[in-house]
Amino acid sequence: MNRSAQALAVSLLWIAPGIVHAQDATSVDVPRSIADVRDPTGPVTRLDLATGNIDVPGDPIHDNPIIRFAIFDRLEWRSGEGEPGYLFDGFGFVGGDYNRLWFELEGEGAFDGSLEAAELQVLYNRAITPYWNLQAGLRHDFKPEPELTYAVLGVEGLNAYWTGIEANLYVSEDGDVSGDFEVEYDEFLTQRLVLQPRFEIAAQAQDVDTLGLGAGITSYEVGLRMRYEIRREFAPYVGASWTETVGETADMLPDGADRGTLSAVAGLRVWF
Repeated sequence: MNRSAQALAVSLLWIAPGIVHAQDATSVDVPRSIADVRDPTGPVTRLDLATGNIDVPGDPIHDNPIIRFAIFDRLEWRSGEGEPGYLFDGFGFVGGDYNRLWFELEGEGAFDGSLEAAELQVLYNRAITPYWNLQAGLRHDFKPEPELTYAVLGVEGLNAYWTGIEANLYVSEDGDVSGDFEVEYDEFLTQRLVLQPRFEIAAQAQDVDTLGLGAGITSYEVGLRMRYEIRREFAPYVGASWTETVGETADMLPDGADRGTLSAVAGLRVWF
């Protein structure tokens, strides 16, 4: 088994660590209907404050308000291999329980150079189950050049073991098709200390010579981060990340270029 296959195999063991804690998962009372946890019509629930019973005569509770949220999951310094760089990755949304306007922002670059990659996604987010959302919209890549705009269709949510999953399909303005898949899991070692394995993989349906991408799996990243939540909204972290270019895309790299990079990472996770 080569190094790429080994790393992928290890990552598959990381993406669902909650299975280890699932000895009695069948007994967990998990909502089966989206209406169990999300109310599409607004102030319809009524609560008896004396007994705690719902759906009884009483004052209406406005349980479908407009919600605003934003998070930078990674504001990160990366050691690279002698060439330190930075990465930012965040998202935000505004809306109710069922329908939201969703934004995603991601980019990276080198401290001694210019911004190497940057993208913005603007999506319509529709809740389809208590823990899963269907997303559709547009993505615009500002870097690398040439700038491109993509149509986006994806899903985002949590599996039965609270593993965060995101999968997207992209169709560029030139008709090129690509996709990516991300998964991460928060293991709370204490109330404040959190270990987070993370895996990301990207694929391309056809060669795109202008971007140096070949058909098939183009790259993957496996990371492990340990954060300390000083407050839930503010958590510094340290860790390590392995990124590798694979397949036909790796064959397009210049002679002598590194296919894989191991980086120490340090950064902040902040939300508001």
